[in-house]
Amino acid sequence: MSAKVYQEEIYTLLQGVFPPALVKKEWNIRKDARDVFQAEDSYAPCADIAIGPFNEDEGRNIGEIIEAANAHPLVQHLARRLDPDGMFNQNPRCLLAIEIEYSGSMKHILGDIANASMLGYIGIVIGSNTARKPSQVRIQRVKSYIEKVTMVGKAPGGLFGNVVYFEAEEFRGLLLGMPA
Repeated sequence: MSAKVYQEEIYTLLQGVFPPALVKKEWNIRKDARDVFQAEDSYAPCADIAIGPFNEDEGRNIGEIIEAANAHPLVQHLARRLDPDGMFNQNPRCLLAIEIEYSGSMKHILGDIANASMLGYIGIVIGSNTARKPSQVRIQRVKSYIEKVTMVGKAPGGLFGNVVYFEAEEFRGLLLGMPA
């Protein structure tokens, strides 16, 4: 299954877990931004899938995101899987930022991890063991690198600590088991 087909399936499943209006595919942070990211000359990452509520205003307007995180069973499950030394993004653009990584280079994977972490209260990075070029091994290598640079003091503690990693079938199974 291609990454695009998987993305469409996960997008549809997430619309059964969250209110459909809060589930966005290929969500660009510039869309509806009312802060510095509305400027055309700034980098504006695009999450493969984003779950709201969304924080598109100037300042720290995350009360709805925190409330949604504390109330939703999927978010509670994800929070339990986080690194104990990690922390939630304290000024996220959305509740969940999901990156689906099937074929990128190690640098691309590191960028996906960074985007998921910076955009979401919790970031999710999904790889595949069944793709033509399995990405799950590369994702785990980059994750191990992040842990090592943090351990030896070359990066701040908890760097990308709000990111949860899944194999594609594992994440699909999790969503299929979630109450509607």
